[in-house]
Order: sequence, then structure tokens, then C-alpha cells
Amino acid sequence: MQSTDSEDTAPRSASTDRPSQIALKFGFDPLLIETDSTRWNKEWEKALRSLAAGPPKEIFDLFGDVLGRLFAQHTNPDVEPVHWLQTQKDDVRKFQKITTDMYNMLDEKGHFRTAWILLDEKERQRHIQNGLREACDLDKGRAFFAFIDDYRKNITNAAPEIYIVQSAWWETVANSCGPLTESAETIVSSITLSRNEFIAAFAAHVGLSILKDFALGSPGMNPVVEMIDTEPIFARGIGKALANVRSKPLIRCENCTKSPDMIEGSPKFMMCSVCKSKLDFVVHYCSLTCQKDDWRNHKKHCGRQKVSKKLRGTVNDPYWMHPDVPEYVRDSIPSPAENVAITDLGFPPPNHSRSYSPALQRQIMLCLGDKNVDYFLFDASDHPIRVYLPPTTTRWLFREMRTAALSSEPEHGVLTMGEYLIKRMSDQPGLSRERILDQLGREYGEDMKAKITQFETFSVVGGVLPGSTFLEKMGENVTTMMPRLSNP
Repeated sequence: MQSTDSEDTAPRSASTDRPSQIALKFGFDPLLIETDSTRWNKEWEKALRSLAAGPPKEIFDLFGDVLGRLFAQHTNPDVEPVHWLQTQKDDVRKFQKITTDMYNMLDEKGHFRTAWILLDEKERQRHIQNGLREACDLDKGRAFFAFIDDYRKNITNAAPEIYIVQSAWWETVANSCGPLTESAETIVSSITLSRNEFIAAFAAHVGLSILKDFALGSPGMNPVVEMIDTEPIFARGIGKALANVRSKPLIRCENCTKSPDMIEGSPKFMMCSVCKSKLDFVVHYCSLTCQKDDWRNHKKHCGRQKVSKKLRGTVNDPYWMHPDVPEYVRDSIPSPAENVAITDLGFPPPNHSRSYSPALQRQIMLCLGDKNVDYFLFDASDHPIRVYLPPTTTRWLFREMRTAALSSEPEHGVLTMGEYLIKRMSDQPGLSRERILDQLGREYGEDMKAKITQFETFSVVGGVLPGSTFLEKMGENVTTMMPRLSNP
């Protein structure tokens, strides 16, 4: 991939020396972004909080006076306000085109999304800062990509017009001015376009900053690119998993299960004060009515035990950070936060949507009878041979695959588990590759035998070295990435 100089690709303002009106008003140096980005961010947040708390018309007056004088200075018809606004629209359109074209190109192989998620937090902040710096010349992980995805979609939907990002706060500012004169309407339009030019420039320059690192390399990007190149399957998988992690739990009513956005007016939810004060345990209700309705269930535990419905996505759901965790995992595999021993991970309750073969029913009963055994294989005399995996992440993953094999979508679990058993147990006394395949065929279906064989070839293509297995490789990668998985 060839590098692209942002100065040759993205339009730049002709007035980069123009002072920030907000910085002038509140007395701080906007160039702090170059030397002390933390202080720069705090100064801006302080200024914006002050503006948000003040009269809405204050922000209009702040920029309106400057723009009004600027418009009044122009007598050349080529720079009358109507032409000025068209120039701003053209700049917004250029940045929006760069944004959609660039992210669409990078998304074709999925590398950009994966790299962004796998980057260290400081590296993501560096690219965000680069985008802000370039956007400021014009006057955090998952949240950014959610913004980019939504922004690209809205740009496409708005075409051939430019997309204007809506803001309830700015609408309040504009409406606070009352009926607008022609001059005031021009000023409002100009400020609106300037705001959208900034947003478009920010999105474009963050992408260009990362594109540069992809092409030329950097200390932060190099290990990510190496993982994408050497472990493409794992990198895409872990990138997707991290991209879907929630940053905070949902709030849902313990009685009606609704969240604030599902109720008109998005009301502020209340919580059980007794559980909070005595147990530091949160149980939310959307109203007094729902709290009263749920009292017959809650009173048995109120202030005495940390008991709730563990509604999906709420703080009491062990998997609240992972919305895509399937039901079979929720039912049978405790969250890492629950600190449950690997030997306590058993089979889930029977899945009534599918039938189990007699051979598989036998496997389930044997494993339930001895939780220390990871699997049972059988020799020619049908004597059970106990399989024990080393106490590593691979063992935890094997048990997860064993559980997945009983779900309504068993194939991934069966293939991963089958490849491991064939490669690690075929040379054991009384066993062979054919015998293990035949057993798995009896347990999970004859068609699985050919699929397991195909999966062996697939795992080699995916980067599994000779003598290793897909499960062990996945265990090594998960161990390496565990700090990121625990603290996304």
C-alpha cells in the first residue's frame, strides 16, 4: 500500500492563523495541542461546559459578531455571503468524500477495523489527536468506530447533498435568536457549515494518520500489522470481539425489563436504596409502579442477598460487556469475572431443539460423572480412555468447545475439539486417527468426519504450525491478548 500525504489529499484552510474565538474568550492557548494535549483537552472541556451552562444565544453572539464584521468587509460580489457559504459547502463535501472513499477502501479487507481495535489505547489517542490537530487547523476505541460507521452511512444516504450532523444543542442556540434577519441566517448557516467542516476534517485526518502508519510503520502499529499478517483469522476474530464490547452496562427495569430509551421521555431510573446501602448492589426500576409490582419477588432478598434477574446487558449480568455471547455460553460457561475453576465447567442443560445420539448421551453422562476428565475416548474393546488437558487456557477453551458442540450450532465446537483429539491422542495405546474419527462420527454425525479432516487443512492455512493444533494456537493468542480482553 502506498503512503498518502494528507496535505496532498485533504483540503486545507486558507486561514490556519485564524484565532479560536472560544480560546480567546476563555483565555487559553489552542496551540497547547502540540505541547500538552492533556491540558489542551481539559481547557476545551472547561470552556465548552461554561458555554453549555450559559444562555444559548451567547455562542451565537460569540461567532456572529466576528462573522458579521467579516461579511461586511467584503464588497467583491465573488465573495458575497452566498458564495462564501457555497465555498464552505464545497469544503465539507471534499472532506466527506475523502472520509467515505478512504474508510470504504480500508474496510474491504477488514484490516482497518481490526487494527484500530487492537492498537494500544495511547496509540488510538495519538491518531485521534492527529485528527483533531488537522481539524483545528480549519478552525475513544469503539466509540470512534461507531461514529465513523454512522457518519459514512449518513453521508451516503444524504448524497448528492452534503450531510449535516444534527445537534439539539445547536438547534437551541439558533432558535434562541428569534426570527432571523437575512444576515443572521447567513451567519447561522456559516457556523453550521464550519462545525460540519470540522467534523468531516477530523474523521478524514484520523483515517489518514492511521493509513500513514499502515504504509510507513510505527512502533505502535508494527506489532498490530504483524499479528494481522501472521494470524489473520485470530486477528479478525479478536478484533470483532473487542469491537462489540460494551463500555458500560445497560440500565434496565427489574420488573418490565425496559431500558430508558424504550420509554417515552427517557426517564431517570430509580434503584433499591436498601440493596444499595447494605449490599452495594444495584437493582433498577423505571417507576414506583414497577418497583411495587416486583416487590413480591424482591422482598425475599432485599438487603440480605445479591439476587436479581441478571437481565442481559445490565451490571448484574456476568457477560454485560459481551452482548454477542450465545445462550449456551451464558447457561454453562461462567464469565471469567466469576472466577470458577475449569473443572467446574460442565455440559450445559440439554438443548431441546436438537436430538443427541446414544453415543453422545453416553459421553455426556461420563463427563458429568467425573468433572476432572475433559473427554472420554474408547478403544477397540469399548473401554473408556480418559483425556486430560494441561491446566492452561487451552483446557478452558476445550471445555468451551465441548459445550458449543451441544448447542444448536455445534459445528465449530466439534471441528476444533476433533482436530485436537486426533492430533494429540491418535498415538496413544488403543487409539488411532480412524478410531477417534469414527467415535466423533457416532457422537455428532457421520458428516462431521469429513469436515474435521477439512478443518485440519484449514488450520494449517490459518497459521497453525506442524505439531500444534488450532486449539493450542488459539490458547496462546488468547493468553497474549488476555490483558486487552479483561480491560478493553
